[in-house]
Amino acid sequence: MNYAGDRRRSSYVAFLAPHLLRPNLVVETGAKARRILFAEGEGEGGVPRACGVEYRVGDESVRAVAATREVILCAGALESPRLLQLSGIGAAPALRALGLPVVRDLPRVGEGLRDHPNVTLFFRGHREVDCNYPQLYGFHRVGRGDGLPPEQADTCFVFYPARSSLREAMIRMLPAMTLPPRLRDGAVAPAMLRGGVKAAFRSAALRRFIAKVYGITVILGRPKSRGSVRIESADPEAPAVVDPAYFADPEDLETMVRGVALARRIAAAEPLRRWGSRALMPGAGVRSDRRIARFIRKNAMTTYHFASTCRMGTDADAVVDPTLRVRGVAGLRVADASVMPEVLVSALNAPSMMIGWRAAQFIRDEG
Repeated sequence: MNYAGDRRRSSYVAFLAPHLLRPNLVVETGAKARRILFAEGEGEGGVPRACGVEYRVGDESVRAVAATREVILCAGALESPRLLQLSGIGAAPALRALGLPVVRDLPRVGEGLRDHPNVTLFFRGHREVDCNYPQLYGFHRVGRGDGLPPEQADTCFVFYPARSSLREAMIRMLPAMTLPPRLRDGAVAPAMLRGGVKAAFRSAALRRFIAKVYGITVILGRPKSRGSVRIESADPEAPAVVDPAYFADPEDLETMVRGVALARRIAAAEPLRRWGSRALMPGAGVRSDRRIARFIRKNAMTTYHFASTCRMGTDADAVVDPTLRVRGVAGLRVADASVMPEVLVSALNAPSMMIGWRAAQFIRDEG
């Protein structure tokens, strides 16, 4: 929903596209980073220095590009810690167990993963929803708020007409939610499932039904649970094991239960009751906290707001310092949501661009 005029304004459009003709910029698409390369003892104080990046484009042979000044890692809170670990930066015992040389022992790389788990309640009205805006947001303090400043929200509520995004959400999510891993990672089964969704939505009867459906999504904004991103193979093509650890802290589930209860009260308020608020999911029979908690556990999904796996700080456990430099090595920074000490009660698109902007300022200021 970032736009200028009638055009979507992504970070690519805003920051990269205007400079594609610069002689000092080369953009490689379809490329997958494999690891960061280090020169031993070439940094200040004799520490290892990042000297390049190894990557592959499609099925081609592995390539390497040299870095004369710095490598800036911006792969996101799931991929940045994976690449650091593959490059020898992480918990030393785990790296040695995989046969990887240890460049720097930083045990907290990949630890502290945060996300915003969410669950959606669906309702159906008596007539078509007359709002065509994709999503409307509201924020509120729902949980006990332990450790939060006064008045800071801990939960986000998203109101949206199902016809604006339900088809796209099902195309995106159904393969991951319904297919076993051996089929999910292939090309045929996900394509068939997506094709089935598209075909179903061509039905006039289904479109008429969905036109009267709206959702209230409850998003946990300040989770206390901590997950992890850990590699289990030295193969750069192997994915990391991601454990979001949703609701590992019981207070998170308690807050979500309260959030669902509030969403139901909103739907039952007079304006929406006159509009029509027949509960579709969960059904009207799901009333007790225990049954609501079971509904949440079964239906919660990611909001794609992963953060905090390469935490910034000045303490011994921090992965990067306040100028985003990876501690204990030279010539390497991380500039993405993984450096956030805490996940924000917001989408992370704009904050991530701010982190990139600050990284550029640090580099320019240091000359």
